[in-house]
Amino acid sequence: MEFVETPLHIAAEEGCIRFAMETMNLKPSFSRKLNQQGLRPLHLVVRKGHRRVVLRFLEIDKDLARVKGKNGKTPLHIISEVGNNNGLLDRFLKM
Repeated sequence: MEFVETPLHIAAEEGCIRFAMETMNLKPSFSRKLNQQGLRPLHLVVRKGHRRVVLRFLEIDKDLARVKGKNGKTPLHIISEVGNNNGLLDRFLKM
């Protein structure tokens, strides 16, 4: 199956930082899976504004800042769509 909703997608969207981090440690490959909407977990946490989860994901794997989702969108594209109210733009530009 090309697109799958993993437990990491669900934890990311809900902002469940402990569960998301445990899932990232146990199954890091989930961080690169696309869900039905063509989004990866990092896209979801950026879109929902879960800043702490975003920063923890990037601590584990800084290359996630450049992962592409549907239509080649990166998390930076998502920040530009939803706005930079949580100050993530600087962090992504540094990466």
